[in-house]
Amino acid sequence: MTPSKSYSFIPVRNAVERPSIVPSIVTISVISACVAFWPMMYVNDDSTGGGAAVFVMFLTIPAGVVVFLVSLLLSIRSHKKSLVGYNEWKSEEE
Repeated sequence: MTPSKSYSFIPVRNAVERPSIVPSIVTISVISACVAFWPMMYVNDDSTGGGAAVFVMFLTIPAGVVVFLVSLLLSIRSHKKSLVGYNEWKSEEE
């Protein structure tokens, strides 16, 4: 008895394409901006004239910078590792 081989067509990128770091940097930037400026979106205190949001932003802006820098460093390190793997694969192909 052989199992049924019904595969759905799912477009998949070539797993061994030259790695790109640009999408990672864009994602990191958006997430860091959300971390840094979320008080502007959620803290709406009309009684203090926005003072509560400013106070919270003194904490979240540095947190957003830290998230950005750490994520950027990890992304660059991962990109270098994948670039080495890509170069090894490319040299084996030739």
